[in-house]
Amino acid sequence: MGRKIIIISLSIIMISLLCNAQSNIIPVSVPFLNLVPDARSAGMGEIGVATPADAYSAYWNPGKTTFTDSEGAISASYSPYLRALNKGMDFLNLSGYIKPQYNKAIGYYARYLSMGETIYRNDQGIEKGLKRPFDLTIGGTYSIRISEGLGIGAGVKYIHSSVTTIGESEQLEISSANALSFDLGIYYEKYIQDTKLAYGLSLNNIGTKIKYANTIPGFQPMNLKIGGSANFLAGVNGSLTIGADITKPLTPTPPQIDENGNITKGSSMEKSVVKAIFSSFTDAPGGITETIQGLTYGIGAEYDYMQQFFFRCGLVYEHKNKGEKRYGTLGAGFKYHNFQLDGAYYLPFDSFSPFKNSMKLTLSFNIE
Repeated sequence: MGRKIIIISLSIIMISLLCNAQSNIIPVSVPFLNLVPDARSAGMGEIGVATPADAYSAYWNPGKTTFTDSEGAISASYSPYLRALNKGMDFLNLSGYIKPQYNKAIGYYARYLSMGETIYRNDQGIEKGLKRPFDLTIGGTYSIRISEGLGIGAGVKYIHSSVTTIGESEQLEISSANALSFDLGIYYEKYIQDTKLAYGLSLNNIGTKIKYANTIPGFQPMNLKIGGSANFLAGVNGSLTIGADITKPLTPTPPQIDENGNITKGSSMEKSVVKAIFSSFTDAPGGITETIQGLTYGIGAEYDYMQQFFFRCGLVYEHKNKGEKRYGTLGAGFKYHNFQLDGAYYLPFDSFSPFKNSMKLTLSFNIE
């Protein structure tokens, strides 16, 4: 057998197959880095760049971690991921922070995606065995409040991805890839009477390329996220938070290619990480229209009653040419002393969506 068969990401392949034939999806390696880790943000339309800080701030925006009310927190989250495609896929998270000083915070996290039992076959369709490919990342962040309302932060993460190949001897072989990436974030909040306005910006997954054995290196899912939120009183014992995020991919868009393999529109995807980031604003074959189509929007709200009961809803929209990631979200939470339990449920607009019946559960403990 003259080549190797590699399953790099079951999830991204299957989602791509469900998309419109005219789509021009931006390909990335280790797409699990884009998965929302916590039920609170998921229930609010997958927003979090400028929402109130919590145990998952290290993922959303390391610049806001110092604005938490507690001295520390630890949280675990679980999601049966894309069960419409593979019943064995699970997404697990552990995240938290400590505040050694009022104006400083250290965040930490570990995330694990199991792709379940995957059957590997050769070119003749003969089954060669079962394996459990997985992705893993471990990281930390450091945040500092440089004024009463302004915070900045940075983070670094290690990424490990393990896939399985069918070698020339038609035996299953493990192929792994390792990488590093960095996150940067800035967060600002101010009060206008009883209303808190917050704004945030973050750069995520800026790092080395992912390379498996005998494959072309791929980009991490590098993103620019901007967001805003407003929190105000809603009745005697309640408050309401509304917010929105916009995500801009910072990875190359595939060019248009003729029958001879020559690029007719766009530019080559073989470029450095730095060049890819800057060219991502202008390299789409469809020009500015396609660049705008590449944006993902999230909007959501949370009602907090007596700081004990929480009710959430949101919407996520991605253009059909870029993945058709469109669904509503619902969520709820309950806090008892230092513990808080949150849940979220996805409501896809498309009955054939791989996100059908998706949910998240999060259990957190705050150190007062």
